[in-house]
Amino acid sequence: MIGKYSKEIEEDMVYLFSLIDEKHKRYYASVEAIKLGHGGISYISGLFRVSEKTLERGIKELKRECLPQRIRRTGGGRKAVLASEALTRAFTTLIETPLAGNPQNDQQWTHLTPREVRV
Repeated sequence: MIGKYSKEIEEDMVYLFSLIDEKHKRYYASVEAIKLGHGGISYISGLFRVSEKTLERGIKELKRECLPQRIRRTGGGRKAVLASEALTRAFTTLIETPLAGNPQNDQQWTHLTPREVRV
């Protein structure tokens, strides 16, 4: 039987877990699972609501002692959408009249509502 944390400690752990980024979440959860020994992976997986595979990956990374510097793999995350020239020109033409801005740093904005922009 694995050692179980008290309800107060679990709440503090979950709160701390919510404050850190993905990579450090994986490492923190993995360290906690290692501390508990047999059954620790499934207990911590349930506590933090992460997959057991994520914890196993974190444990492997910690044991290798060559931790990746990136949070996500190369190419991971949201993809940037590049606007075409025609789309940029059409949008600029649409908002050109009610355009406002700051001439010192080239910021521009419009006072149109989303409904007015939809045309």
